[in-house]
Amino acid sequence: MTAYHLTSDHAPADAKGDLQKIIDYLLTFVGEIGVTKQNEGHATISYSDTPMTATLAITGKLNRQITLTCETYDAVSVHLIKNVTSRIGYRIFNSQTLSYMVNDPNVLDLTSAQLDAAIRSITGQYGLTPLFQYRDSLVFYAKDNSCPP
Repeated sequence: MTAYHLTSDHAPADAKGDLQKIIDYLLTFVGEIGVTKQNEGHATISYSDTPMTATLAITGKLNRQITLTCETYDAVSVHLIKNVTSRIGYRIFNSQTLSYMVNDPNVLDLTSAQLDAAIRSITGQYGLTPLFQYRDSLVFYAKDNSCPP
């Protein structure tokens, strides 16, 4: 499981109201996505034709942060949440890369995606770790493993 932390660009954050905005957005995908609220601060996301689920929960100091918890290779949940968060003043912190994700919906975070074997082979040959890919292209952003952090 992987956690992504949605943090507000504005203070004070209305995490309960913002969680409801995210849920309302997800519910627009009628028949494809289901959302079950456990309480005002916790919801489970499910997808038709797949056993995959993800959770959204209000967390953090003073309950001002929302955390998305999903399977490591659940690019669907991450992408869906990314589509709505920038519109409601949130950014997504990726706990795997210890950095904020790019808000541009055309730049895909590769920590939640399975790369093609040929791409892994090429990037590995040059000592690179792919971080992002520009949607529907072979443009990648990668970290040079030979450089110190």
